[in-house]
Amino acid sequence: DAHMDGFVLKSVFVHDGKSDTVMRRMLRFDNNPHLRVAQETSGSGTRTLKQTAWPEFSAAENSKDRVIALAKLNLLAYDGQLSLDTFYNEEVMSEIYTNSESVFGVASREEEKTAIADLRALILSELALTTGSTHAASYTPESTQLQGGMVLESGQGIAAYEFERGNVTVLAYRGTVTDGDYKNIYNWLHDWVLEKMTDRMKTIWTDEAKQTWTDTMEDRSNEGTTTSSGFICAFNLQSAGLGSTLADAVPSLSEEEAKATGYWEVTKAITDAAYSDAEAAGTGLVISGHSQGGTRAALASMYLRKANKQQGGQPVQAVTYAATGSQCMARLLYSDDDLTDDTDPYIQHPQITEYVHVLDPWGQALGEENGNVCLYGVGNLQASPAYKYCAEAWGHPGENLWFNEGADAVSFLGWSLQDKPLLLSMKRCRYLTHYIEAMVLELQKDGVLLDDGRTAAAQGGCAF
Repeated sequence: DAHMDGFVLKSVFVHDGKSDTVMRRMLRFDNNPHLRVAQETSGSGTRTLKQTAWPEFSAAENSKDRVIALAKLNLLAYDGQLSLDTFYNEEVMSEIYTNSESVFGVASREEEKTAIADLRALILSELALTTGSTHAASYTPESTQLQGGMVLESGQGIAAYEFERGNVTVLAYRGTVTDGDYKNIYNWLHDWVLEKMTDRMKTIWTDEAKQTWTDTMEDRSNEGTTTSSGFICAFNLQSAGLGSTLADAVPSLSEEEAKATGYWEVTKAITDAAYSDAEAAGTGLVISGHSQGGTRAALASMYLRKANKQQGGQPVQAVTYAATGSQCMARLLYSDDDLTDDTDPYIQHPQITEYVHVLDPWGQALGEENGNVCLYGVGNLQASPAYKYCAEAWGHPGENLWFNEGADAVSFLGWSLQDKPLLLSMKRCRYLTHYIEAMVLELQKDGVLLDDGRTAAAQGGCAF
């Protein structure tokens, strides 16, 4: 029953493997308001000095505090220690620890795991903590307004979390974790990686990071891509199996529909449920997410806008972190389908704001965003560990980068076809720029965010 910055976790969209019918787990907390508790500790113990209500959290007006709070909520959607073990093994992290380049400033894997646990505990207990009873209850599709019997299978992907604070609900979509998440994102990104990613990487380096494109990078850009391109196409054939798996989990979807747009129908159902609840309760709604979850959040906001589902006459806002690009994939998926019946990717969406490190290879180079993009990390870039490792990878064709680092499920098999030094550089670059823990810590540093929620011009600034 931990309240973070005045937020309380209201419900989790999951799948109950025992009943195979549960769409949403509602969490009922104590009846106490969300209070900020000031305490004093002395030799005789700890006593409460005062309890004050949190200031109103805005669903429409951005601020530095809101950006940081939403980033923290997105961190809570992951198991941080599991992410470390899955994506950043000992071989990846050993050089970072040796050089004191960990985002936590620690020198070993054990210390990093402790730091992850401490950060999570700090977020959960930060400023406010109540100790009432909790009760979890499972609800059927009918009672959650999820149409068509949508089943969200934890082994196949998509999880979303509803947080409440005062009169605002935050719907946070988790990023890539499950096997199904990987299959889903390949349908999104196949064409972009093969056709656009290489050019986009050069634009990021020269125009946004304001760095010199070196002769070494130019040489890298001319290397062959036959192996990596072939692998990407082959993996997409395997990803087609997501259609039958998802159709089994979601009774209202045919295999053809599931294969065409993956989790999109499930995303719409979750978004509709959260929007309907907010409208019925007269509360505000903000949609958020990190990585693939950030793209899902942006698409959800675009979907509500096209359906004319607004709040206060304005589109529902989305605040995303290191999203993987919504503009182009919404126009054409690898399945030859698209999302244009539900979204309009051809117009600007000022209700969407994205935060991303300038050298994040996944948050920056996997597509274009439809909304306002706020960069950070530009200031004093060359002195940063992120610059060192990202520079070792920059210039290689997008196909080779995706093959060597993007396909995590394969990279740990130790395929001899992969470029091991490139794999390690990309993973270290990603750890320092894309890792949600790194983002939460970086966004809180002095000089990164202005009071109105924009990133400082010296850090990269915000622009459409």
